[in-house]
Amino acid sequence: LHLQRTDEVGELNKSFRQMQLSLKEHIADLQKATAARQHLESELSIARDIQMSMLPGGGALQLDEGEWQVAARLIPARAVGGDLFELIGSQQNRLVVVGDVSDKGVPAALFMARVVTLIKYLHHQATPLEQLLLELNQQLCEDNDSCMFVTLICGTLDLRSGEFCYVSAGHNPP
Repeated sequence: LHLQRTDEVGELNKSFRQMQLSLKEHIADLQKATAARQHLESELSIARDIQMSMLPGGGALQLDEGEWQVAARLIPARAVGGDLFELIGSQQNRLVVVGDVSDKGVPAALFMARVVTLIKYLHHQATPLEQLLLELNQQLCEDNDSCMFVTLICGTLDLRSGEFCYVSAGHNPP
C-alpha cells in the first residue's frame, strides 16, 4: 500500500517501506553468508580428511609389533593444522618423525603436507638421517616467501637392538 500523504502517517508509512526493503536486503545477505560459511566448512572438512590420510593410521596409530608398541594420535587445534608424525620402515628399522609447523590452520596444513611428502621421498631415496634433514631444510627454504618453518625430531629406531638415533631440527627433546 502506497500512501501519498505528507503528514506524520505518510512519513511513518515511508519509513516502514524503507525498513521492509532493508530487512529483505539484510536477510538476502545473511543467506549468502550462511551458504558461503557452509561451503567453507565443507571444504575444511574435506581438507581435514585429506590431511589425516597423509598420516599413519589416518592420524590415529596403534601398532603392536612384539616387544614394541607404538601409539600416536593427532588432534589439530582447528579443522586442519601443522602438527605431524610419521612412521616409515620395515620390521627391522623405522624412521620416526614428530614435528610442528609454524602458524595454524590452512597455511600450516599445506606446509605440513609438503614436509611429509619430502620426508617420504627422501627416506625412500635411502638418504642418511643427517643428510635427510639437511636436504629437507634446503627444499623447504626454496621459494618460501611466507617464511614458514617446521621443527622436527627425526630418528631411526632399530627394532632388534632398541637403539634410537635421532636428530633434532629445532624441536624440543623427546
